[in-house]
Amino acid sequence: MNPLQLRDTIVGHIYDNWSSTEVAWPNKSYTPSPDTDWIKLIIRNGFSADLEIGRDGADLNACTVIIDVFTPVNSGNRNGLVHAEGIRALFYALDVDDVTFEAMEINEYGENEGFYQTRCSFSTKVIYYPG
Repeated sequence: MNPLQLRDTIVGHIYDNWSSTEVAWPNKSYTPSPDTDWIKLIIRNGFSADLEIGRDGADLNACTVIIDVFTPVNSGNRNGLVHAEGIRALFYALDVDDVTFEAMEINEYGENEGFYQTRCSFSTKVIYYPG
Protein backbone atom coordinates (compact mmCIF):
# COMPACT_ATOMS: atom_id res chain seq x y z
CA MET A 1 0.00 0.00 0.00
CA ASN A 2 1.49 3.33 -1.05
CA PRO A 3 0.84 6.65 0.77
CA LEU A 4 -2.09 7.59 -1.51
CA GLN A 5 -3.72 4.21 -0.93
CA LEU A 6 -3.18 4.64 2.83
CA ARG A 7 -4.90 8.02 2.71
CA ASP A 8 -7.78 6.59 0.69
CA THR A 9 -8.13 3.73 3.20
CA ILE A 10 -8.40 6.13 6.15
CA VAL A 11 -10.83 8.50 4.38
CA GLY A 12 -12.90 5.58 3.10
CA HIS A 13 -13.08 3.98 6.53
CA ILE A 14 -14.48 7.18 8.04
CA TYR A 15 -16.83 7.71 5.10
CA ASP A 16 -18.22 4.16 5.33
CA ASN A 17 -18.38 3.85 9.12
CA TRP A 18 -18.89 7.24 10.77
CA SER A 19 -22.41 8.62 11.16
CA SER A 20 -22.34 10.19 14.64
CA THR A 21 -21.62 13.71 13.38
CA GLU A 22 -21.20 15.69 10.22
CA VAL A 23 -17.71 15.58 8.67
CA ALA A 24 -15.76 18.55 7.34
CA TRP A 25 -13.87 16.76 4.56
CA PRO A 26 -10.50 18.10 3.39
CA ASN A 27 -10.76 20.68 0.59
CA LYS A 28 -14.58 20.73 0.73
CA SER A 29 -16.56 23.78 1.76
CA TYR A 30 -18.24 23.32 5.14
CA THR A 31 -19.95 25.78 7.46
CA PRO A 32 -21.31 24.20 10.65
CA SER A 33 -24.36 25.57 12.38
CA PRO A 34 -23.64 26.76 15.94
CA ASP A 35 -25.56 23.85 17.54
CA THR A 36 -23.93 21.05 15.52
CA ASP A 37 -21.35 18.46 16.56
CA TRP A 38 -18.88 17.81 13.75
CA ILE A 39 -15.44 16.42 13.01
CA LYS A 40 -12.57 17.55 10.80
CA LEU A 41 -10.05 15.15 9.27
CA ILE A 42 -6.40 16.12 8.78
CA ILE A 43 -3.76 13.74 7.42
CA ARG A 44 -0.13 14.79 7.75
CA ASN A 45 2.31 12.78 5.70
CA GLY A 46 5.32 11.74 7.67
CA PHE A 47 8.64 10.14 7.05
CA SER A 48 9.59 7.53 4.49
CA ALA A 49 12.52 5.16 4.80
CA ASP A 50 14.06 2.51 2.58
CA LEU A 51 13.90 -0.90 4.22
CA GLU A 52 15.57 -2.79 1.38
CA ILE A 53 18.12 -1.85 -1.25
CA GLY A 54 17.03 -1.50 -4.85
CA ARG A 55 14.24 0.03 -6.89
CA ASP A 56 11.73 -2.67 -5.93
CA GLY A 57 12.84 -2.87 -2.30
CA ALA A 58 10.40 -2.29 0.54
CA ASP A 59 9.76 1.19 1.91
CA LEU A 60 8.31 2.23 5.25
CA ASN A 61 5.87 5.15 5.01
CA ALA A 62 4.19 6.89 7.93
CA CYS A 63 1.58 9.56 8.48
CA THR A 64 -0.28 11.15 11.35
CA VAL A 65 -4.06 11.14 11.34
CA ILE A 66 -5.75 13.98 13.21
CA ILE A 67 -9.48 14.06 13.74
CA ASP A 68 -10.72 17.15 15.51
CA VAL A 69 -14.08 16.88 17.26
CA PHE A 70 -16.09 20.08 17.64
CA THR A 71 -19.09 20.47 19.93
CA PRO A 72 -21.05 23.66 20.66
CA VAL A 73 -19.38 25.90 23.20
CA ASN A 74 -20.99 25.91 26.67
CA SER A 75 -22.39 22.40 26.12
CA GLY A 76 -19.82 20.72 28.37
CA ASN A 77 -16.93 18.53 27.33
CA ARG A 78 -18.51 15.08 27.72
CA ASN A 79 -20.08 14.88 24.26
CA GLY A 80 -16.75 15.66 22.60
CA LEU A 81 -15.13 12.87 24.59
CA VAL A 82 -17.95 10.47 23.65
CA HIS A 83 -17.28 11.21 19.96
CA ALA A 84 -13.52 10.84 20.55
CA GLU A 85 -14.09 7.40 22.07
CA GLY A 86 -16.20 6.49 19.04
CA ILE A 87 -13.35 7.53 16.75
CA ARG A 88 -10.87 5.55 18.83
CA ALA A 89 -13.09 2.48 18.57
CA LEU A 90 -13.43 3.00 14.81
CA PHE A 91 -9.68 2.58 14.31
CA TYR A 92 -8.78 0.39 17.30
CA ALA A 93 -9.34 -2.97 15.67
CA LEU A 94 -8.82 -1.90 12.05
CA ASP A 95 -6.61 -4.40 10.26
CA VAL A 96 -5.72 -3.43 6.71
CA ASP A 97 -2.91 -5.02 4.70
CA ASP A 98 0.50 -3.98 6.07
CA VAL A 99 -0.78 -0.94 8.00
CA THR A 100 0.02 -0.51 11.68
CA PHE A 101 -2.33 1.82 13.56
CA GLU A 102 -0.77 3.24 16.73
CA ALA A 103 -2.66 3.99 19.95
CA MET A 104 -4.80 7.12 19.77
CA GLU A 105 -4.05 10.23 21.79
CA ILE A 106 -7.05 12.32 22.88
CA ASN A 107 -6.55 15.93 24.02
CA GLU A 108 -9.08 18.58 24.96
CA TYR A 109 -8.07 21.90 23.41
CA GLY A 110 -10.98 24.04 24.61
CA GLU A 111 -12.85 26.80 22.84
CA ASN A 112 -12.11 27.40 19.17
CA GLU A 113 -14.28 29.83 17.19
CA GLY A 114 -17.53 29.07 18.99
CA PHE A 115 -16.94 25.35 19.43
CA TYR A 116 -15.21 23.18 22.03
CA GLN A 117 -12.38 21.24 20.37
CA THR A 118 -11.16 17.77 21.26
CA ARG A 119 -8.30 16.34 19.18
CA CYS A 120 -7.87 12.66 18.37
CA SER A 121 -4.53 11.78 16.79
CA PHE A 122 -2.62 8.65 15.94
CA SER A 123 0.24 7.56 13.75
CA THR A 124 0.17 4.96 11.04
CA LYS A 125 2.97 3.01 9.43
CA VAL A 126 2.79 0.94 6.28
CA ILE A 127 5.30 -1.25 4.52
CA TYR A 128 5.15 -0.54 0.79
CA TYR A 129 6.58 -2.79 -1.93
CA PRO A 130 6.89 -0.72 -5.14
CA GLY A 131 6.38 -2.35 -8.49
